[in-house]
Amino acid sequence: MSRRDLASSFLTWLFFSHACYNYERYQGVGLAHALSPVLRRLYRAPSSMAAALQRHLVFFNTEPNLGAGVVGILVGLEEERALTPDGSTVSDATITGVKAGLMGVVSGLGDTLIQGTLAPLLLSVGIGLALQGSALGPMLYVVAIAALIWGVSAWSMHQGYRRGTQWLLQGL
Repeated sequence: MSRRDLASSFLTWLFFSHACYNYERYQGVGLAHALSPVLRRLYRAPSSMAAALQRHLVFFNTEPNLGAGVVGILVGLEEERALTPDGSTVSDATITGVKAGLMGVVSGLGDTLIQGTLAPLLLSVGIGLALQGSALGPMLYVVAIAALIWGVSAWSMHQGYRRGTQWLLQGL
């Protein structure tokens, strides 16, 4: 897997994970879209590519920043599946099971840490500065939350791809 493919997958997830929510699949379309650069590299036959996309066009919902780790893990699983001639080491059920098993855990952890703790903390600092008449407050918040989101997402995707499910099973 090239760095460019991984970067393309990461940036697509970062910017489009919430682009096509629906009540049937939630982030499923965004996940399939984020994985498409990787799947395009791994599966040259149209039927294999279609099967891979169908695997990921199912219900998926997680906190997007720490959830990038799940995307990284899925990239690793798809790569392992594609490199095995008969696909015997990683089955559809394995990929679906890993995805379903991790999305809730990562949601709870990511929502608590990022959405429930760090974002309100940064917002309170920004508001505090703004109430004192400083224009630095809102600017500080925007820069800090962007750095937090991009940093956590990039780190999470990298760890998920490099270390796989063991990263989450052994603890962050």
